[in-house]
Amino acid sequence: MSSKAGVLSLTILFVCTAAAPAGTGTLDLIPTDAGVAVAIRNLNQLKKKGDKFIADTGIKTFLRPSQAFEWVYQQLGLQAGIDQDSSAAIVLASPAKMGVKPGLQNLEQLLVFVVPFTDRDTIAKNFGFAKGELKPEKMATAGNTKVGKFCYARGKHLFFGNNEKAVSSVVKGKALSRDLDAGRRKSLSQADILIQFSPPAWGDDWKSVLKDLEAGFEKTAEKEEQAVIREFIQTLALVRFGVAAVRIDDGLGISLLNVFPRKGNEAARKFLASLGSGSGGSRLTALPQGRIVAAQATRADGAKTAVIAKVLFD
Repeated sequence: MSSKAGVLSLTILFVCTAAAPAGTGTLDLIPTDAGVAVAIRNLNQLKKKGDKFIADTGIKTFLRPSQAFEWVYQQLGLQAGIDQDSSAAIVLASPAKMGVKPGLQNLEQLLVFVVPFTDRDTIAKNFGFAKGELKPEKMATAGNTKVGKFCYARGKHLFFGNNEKAVSSVVKGKALSRDLDAGRRKSLSQADILIQFSPPAWGDDWKSVLKDLEAGFEKTAEKEEQAVIREFIQTLALVRFGVAAVRIDDGLGISLLNVFPRKGNEAARKFLASLGSGSGGSRLTALPQGRIVAAQATRADGAKTAVIAKVLFD
């Protein structure tokens, strides 16, 4: 397997297996301006929960979580020093901030891996460093470029990648933990996996996505749906970053959080107000007996409910 193919496969694996929330320290691993990031709270717990979830649901998978992470570390060339009971992450640094055009050919310039370690010198050996050579809070150039050319040890985590600017951006960027209130920090920190996405990090590419999305909607939209579609697109354009938190505990729980700028958010505020208007709350009532694959309920203004539901579903 070529190095580029290996990194791409590794990225896809992380994204596909990262449907669970974060724990202590996970929110500190992801900067708010990252293009996209996935973080896991506890490697050993996720293996156990993931294996149990697959066994309970009977889902057919070619790679179980317990096998997946062994393969991940093998691809990274890591043999020793990993803390299996702590948080880890894979981060795609902001393409706009790095001045790198998004694309598979530039993927390695944006990827930053964050791995927990039990001993700094032990994990440093994986990168070709001699004892004491990898200093805390200092950028170092690795001798083993298979894993990552630039390494930075912060606390009990090692940040590494092939672009020094990208590694530095992730290490020194404003972490999610510093941009959320105490209640949300507490809730998100209990997730098994966190997935973060920052639209502004993609610059003009995100604008193109929204333009194509709006054009696609308008091809099939009824007249009464046009206003809802415009509000929806304007709302997406204002999102600073979004976080998906996943929990695996006798089932799969997913919660979504979108953060908007404090100022200039009138369009988003108007659209979100329409989603939450009306009396009462949303309830999952009259559900069928037995195990349910998925269920969803929304409370909104009765005059707009059908239109909003159709647009969001599309």
